[in-house]
Amino acid sequence: AAAGPAPDASSTPAPSLAAAPVLYFVHLGDIWRFDAQAGAVSVFQGAGGACVGHVSWSADGRTVAWETRVWTEGQARSSVMVRRLPLTPSGPELLRTFADAASPAVSPDGLHLLYQAADAGRSSLMCVDLESDAAVTVMQGARNGAWVSVAEAPGEARLQVAFDLPGEEPSQRGFWLMDFPDGDATLRPVGGDDTADVQRGRWAPAADPRGAELLVTRFDTDGRRAVVRVGDGATLLDVSNADHFDYRWLQRGEGGALPCV
Repeated sequence: AAAGPAPDASSTPAPSLAAAPVLYFVHLGDIWRFDAQAGAVSVFQGAGGACVGHVSWSADGRTVAWETRVWTEGQARSSVMVRRLPLTPSGPELLRTFADAASPAVSPDGLHLLYQAADAGRSSLMCVDLESDAAVTVMQGARNGAWVSVAEAPGEARLQVAFDLPGEEPSQRGFWLMDFPDGDATLRPVGGDDTADVQRGRWAPAADPRGAELLVTRFDTDGRRAVVRVGDGATLLDVSNADHFDYRWLQRGEGGALPCV
């Protein structure tokens, strides 16, 4: 995607905090969709021979993004795919591909996409306005972008971007938050008895589809202990013995979101 002007925040609709009862997940190599209202599970997107993962979707479940990875001459090549379901069965469907991109995050309103782009060996956090196709660099050297929705009044909300800055000294204590699209970045500390010993840039903030709750993952300096924490710093689950793990959010109606590891 070509670089362009920053999205106009004044024309961006407030994201909805209501989440549709849907869940996207990877199973048998493909992306599946669970619809709680219909009580149905179906294949949403076939992998087509690639490795797929890192599925992210909007609060209404219509806009979905994921990462695909293929190996060429021994090197992994990642791309980000975006698919928006039509409002009606005969309506248009959006399908986009972003090359050399990874770790997508769809905004709660489904209008914006965050992803990591390769930049001279470093990772830059990019944002794309899916309506206008405009792209803007959010932060050089940033990774693990996630959307946070801050409710200010009934029916009104503003968006923030949560991310890591590997190599930055303060990043040992937490992750960063920035008002979208052009606010200042501030550090969000994550509590713990030994946070000074945590590896830099490994907090990996991730939000539920509404952007209302956050999970972060911390690693000890020896790389052998991994603990998933909620945004307030409370320990949720020690996943040290898991070779590979990921986290998703399952909506629980009026009861809030349940983090699943």
